[in-house]
Amino acid sequence: MNHKAILMMLGAMLLAAAVPATGSAQSNPLAGKAFDRVEGWEYGGETISFAKDGSFAWSVITGDSSIEREGTCTTQAGQYGTELSFEFQWREEGDSLWKDGSHDTYYALEPGRGDVLVFYDAKEIRGVYVAQGGVFIYAPDFSASSELSETLKGKTITYSATYLGDHTLEKFWAEGARGTGAGSRISASLDLWDGGSLAECSPWMLIVWNGFPMNPEMFAANARAKALDVVAGGKIPTRVAVGDAFTPQFLRIPGTPGAGSVSITVAEATKGTKYEDLCIAEILILGKRVE
Repeated sequence: MNHKAILMMLGAMLLAAAVPATGSAQSNPLAGKAFDRVEGWEYGGETISFAKDGSFAWSVITGDSSIEREGTCTTQAGQYGTELSFEFQWREEGDSLWKDGSHDTYYALEPGRGDVLVFYDAKEIRGVYVAQGGVFIYAPDFSASSELSETLKGKTITYSATYLGDHTLEKFWAEGARGTGAGSRISASLDLWDGGSLAECSPWMLIVWNGFPMNPEMFAANARAKALDVVAGGKIPTRVAVGDAFTPQFLRIPGTPGAGSVSITVAEATKGTKYEDLCIAEILILGKRVE
């Protein structure tokens, strides 16, 4: 797929969140906000802003070209979060005006503060945007205290901890110990996508897709995390509650500048209706630059 096609597809997924189908612009949590795409994963140079009337404008600058989009959309409750359908028009530098629409995706905004915006669909994470500078996504190497393996139709399948950092929502980690997963440990060795120095960075937030991904029956059937104890470069764990839903969970954590790893322990688990195996689909680790 060429670069222009990637921009068209990704832009379609990211341009979505204007006035809800019901409610006023004042009730729209995105109204009046502006976000920049998080650097360090795929490419930066993207900005999306929302006017108080709910319309949006999005731009991306990459290399010598630029693309601008604007439009409106409607929202409704979807199976995996807030679903968006929208109409927009866009123009690439040196090209004529194009129109497009009817693209569906989901978005989640950090509750309360509203500083972090995530776009995703049923298969993968499409983008992470923040309302403040100096934020990036780590490149972690995940491992876990146990991994579930099973044989299906003569083929051995392992639900590896490496799936926690693959940016997709089709694969997931499942622990393989006895019980519902409380006490299971996840370790993330941190690195930077751009080869920068960890000494200038500090872990700041976990974005967690809890449970078995994108299947309501299997989500309920398997165990999920209820609370996590997180150590990000220090010695004293911080306990954070995890919602019992597959929508992204925004978990702010106190990090230590220069931290080279994050340790996560499942402190409490929600029992599945059918299986004991605890599942987590994805963990994004966001950091901040230390000045």
